[in-house]
Amino acid sequence: MRRSSLRLQSSIACALLILVALGSVADAESRGRGRTSRSFKRRTRSLSKKLLVRQAQQPAPNAQQPGRKANSIRSRLPKVSTVKNQPAVNAGKKHRYTVASFNVENLFAYRPGQPAPQGKDGRKPPRYLPKDKAQYQAKLAKVAKAILVDMKHPEVVALQEIENRKDVDVLKDLSGEIKRQASALGKTVDYGVARVAGSSDNRGIGQGFLYRKDRVTALKPKSHETKAPQSVAKDGEGRTLMRRPLLVGGFEIHRDGVKGKGPKERIYIVNQHLKSRPDSYVERRAAQAKFSGEKVQALLKKDPKARVIVAGDFNVDINQKPHKAQMKSLEGLGKKGLLSNLTSRLSSGERFSYLYKGRPQLLDWMYATKTLDKQLVELRIPHINSPESRGKRASDHDPVLATFAGRFE
Repeated sequence: MRRSSLRLQSSIACALLILVALGSVADAESRGRGRTSRSFKRRTRSLSKKLLVRQAQQPAPNAQQPGRKANSIRSRLPKVSTVKNQPAVNAGKKHRYTVASFNVENLFAYRPGQPAPQGKDGRKPPRYLPKDKAQYQAKLAKVAKAILVDMKHPEVVALQEIENRKDVDVLKDLSGEIKRQASALGKTVDYGVARVAGSSDNRGIGQGFLYRKDRVTALKPKSHETKAPQSVAKDGEGRTLMRRPLLVGGFEIHRDGVKGKGPKERIYIVNQHLKSRPDSYVERRAAQAKFSGEKVQALLKKDPKARVIVAGDFNVDINQKPHKAQMKSLEGLGKKGLLSNLTSRLSSGERFSYLYKGRPQLLDWMYATKTLDKQLVELRIPHINSPESRGKRASDHDPVLATFAGRFE
């Protein structure tokens, strides 16, 4: 590009010199003959202007072309962030299972003729709601494709930011869309739904689970809430500690499928969506993390070898020490050998699941208890959303997936 531009500029310069020379000759001849060649001059000036305009329109040798980002965000970031457990865990596909965490960014149902959910200030939040059925179906289709194709339909998916009111069931619609897309691809993928209806914040969003019916059976999930300490309640968010209550789900993974008679393995997932704004509400988020840790310890008290995962949108960037410090309670369980931060093992250049003003951040974390940590095969974050524009992506967050080698009993 640079060489061709230089050649063009040289050609234009030469042409202009020739025209100037010809004009001088013509002037000399006309003076000698006592007359002026006005038409020749006009043609010369016209051609000179055209050449100068063309030169001005040419980009500089190092100029960036319109519509093309020389160093786009996408080109600078990895497509998938991956870390394998060390020492490596060997297990055939039949013995493996995958657990995912995915913030799907305001998955609200379309409800014609029904009142919209109200925000905290009493106003309708129109940007959270699909304006018509087509927009809702488009959102479902994107999320379904992400789970089915990009995430390769994991056994269990912990979801955040789903509308979780008693009168709607967006997860049922999502499960149906995944089943429809799978059928179109010649596959059979059928997800069951596990949620506690009504367990949501003022906006109407909460957490839920999808689980593969062919390989997983679900225990009844439980929603957990508590009162905030007085010191935390002063932040203006009230005495309720978590407006989006913790959702704890239990799942049994069957080695030979649900219909088989083979062994199974039970896991628990603490699905959470902590208070947003990493630089604000620091004490509240720290208290929320402590509450999550207490639930983990309660499960371990019943069974010291319990397989527990803590996953979700932590709303703090793991790459920033002041942010990570807010998870002191959960990190402290790691020092006791009870809980491992799986996402912290990613290399520094790959630790992200979200882009804030073009800056990579890892807001979506995953912990596992000691027993399950030993079974980890791989942790990965496919960057299918964060580098994309709003119109193309399914969410503003990337999913986090962990594959384990089952110790089926």
